[in-house]
Amino acid sequence: MKFCLRILKNIDFTRVNYFFSINGKENFRTVLGGISHLFLIIAVIYFIIDSSQDFFNRKLYQSMTHTFSLTSPPSIDLKDFKLKFLFYMNYDNKSTIPKNIFDQYLREELYFVKMLNGKNKTREKINLKKCERDDLLNDYNTEDEFFIKEYYKNYNCLEKTNFTLTGAFTDEIFQYIEYGVYLKWPNFTGDKIEPFQKYVTDNLISVSFKYFELSLNMDNFTYPIRSYENNVFDYLNFNIIKKKNLDFSQYKFQSDSDFIFNNPNEDNFAKLNTIQDYFTMLNDRNTSRNDYNLLFKFYIRSCSQTYVLKRIYQKLSGLLI
Repeated sequence: MKFCLRILKNIDFTRVNYFFSINGKENFRTVLGGISHLFLIIAVIYFIIDSSQDFFNRKLYQSMTHTFSLTSPPSIDLKDFKLKFLFYMNYDNKSTIPKNIFDQYLREELYFVKMLNGKNKTREKINLKKCERDDLLNDYNTEDEFFIKEYYKNYNCLEKTNFTLTGAFTDEIFQYIEYGVYLKWPNFTGDKIEPFQKYVTDNLISVSFKYFELSLNMDNFTYPIRSYENNVFDYLNFNIIKKKNLDFSQYKFQSDSDFIFNNPNEDNFAKLNTIQDYFTMLNDRNTSRNDYNLLFKFYIRSCSQTYVLKRIYQKLSGLLI
């Protein structure tokens, strides 16, 4: 016991100094002062260990977001930005449209469109295929393979993905993707229009554009970018031509994870920024109109809004300070 009390007295740094000695000692220490300083030493050690753990576990960081509105929408390469597009048509109750009905009355068309100086439009046909595993998985998507195969087996994916969205109508180069649903008009004689019109109205046929976009979790050091599913859909109406502009924004994620030097890594991805709806009411589908057989159309484009997201981890020099 005396030994412990002597140790506590020796760590009493608030000792009282005097200019004479008592029992041969030049300062005066107490047990109470030793106990208070013991707690202080423990608190300092705990703070150092806790701060070091947060530092080495990469929990100490600053995040910043910068938004830029560019004069012209930047380029978004579908492959580089890991964009996955899926198209699907079904009934509102999620059941599949019978193939004989679809083949007889409807058709879907997908094009990559390029315009130069607001004119000289060229359209490259994009073929659709039934979605396969490789069409859905990416570096940030870890969905179970069976789930993907079963859930998306009726969806259509792009046969090729080497396309770049860029520019706007007023730019020198404007590139976008358009997906349209049309009536097979030659199959409509006078006695077939009305029954099909009623069929479309009664069955609520939906057109879906599904895509996998990336999201950020700043707190996750190892896997900050994850993929998740998003969906845009609408219903066909025989008496309305519907159109949707889907504008994707470019995102740049810069993460500086070095312990000592500033050495950021950059990842590019895109997210749906805005949806603009347009529709045209029709009294009848007069064949004198250019779009008399159009039911629905998606325009998939690039957007002028660009975002830069930064994650900067504390450096060793900051920890020491």
